Amino acid sequence: MAEMGRPSTLGTMTAAIEFARRFHDAYEMMAPVFGYETREQTRHFDPESPNGKLMVAVIEKLVMPLVEEAKLSKTYLEHVIKILKSDQYEEIILPQIEEYLLRAGLMSEDDKEAADG
Repeated sequence: MAEMGRPSTLGTMTAAIEFARRFHDAYEMMAPVFGYETREQTRHFDPESPNGKLMVAVIEKLVMPLVEEAKLSKTYLEHVIKILKSDQYEEIILPQIEEYLLRAGLMSEDDKEAADG
């Protein structure tokens, strides 16, 4: 298991570093607009510095789960579209939609039973 805030795969680490770099650059660019002067020693992003490691860890904790969720949602929707175009709609897609709604907390077991009723 990965350390808290530490990516578990190289691909995720690379993406987190890239997000952190972009966040850092935008932060540095926008700071003067808000009347804030950043510290000289952290003006250039270094993923190996304590500041860089912290920024990557925060991105890994907050942003990467959203990225992964979006990827899963896209994959799921592509699958749904494929099934909707097939003859297997009722036996495959309806149970999957119900399961998704249950897991997302958008449907209760009582709702599911009433729909199945």
